[in-house]
Amino acid sequence: MAGVSFFTEPSFAKSNYWLNVLLLDENVSDRQEEVLKKTNDSGIRARPVWTLMNKLIMYKDCPAMDLGCAESLEKRIINIPSSPFLVKSNG
Repeated sequence: MAGVSFFTEPSFAKSNYWLNVLLLDENVSDRQEEVLKKTNDSGIRARPVWTLMNKLIMYKDCPAMDLGCAESLEKRIINIPSSPFLVKSNG
């Protein structure tokens, strides 16, 4: 799918890649659910990256600063399985 890439380390860093993710371009961030459905229907147990803490019920009334960057990433990152023991799931 156009607009999807694997996260790779920046040139100034060395990642251990313990968490592997797909990163949706901003112009296709509205297709996150579609990508999740397709990967999971194919036996790849992908999931959204996180729910921002200010969206959790216990923190909904707490002050929060501008979270524009975090909100963008929340819509665009998809965790993909990462383990030396991966096997394809059949359901």
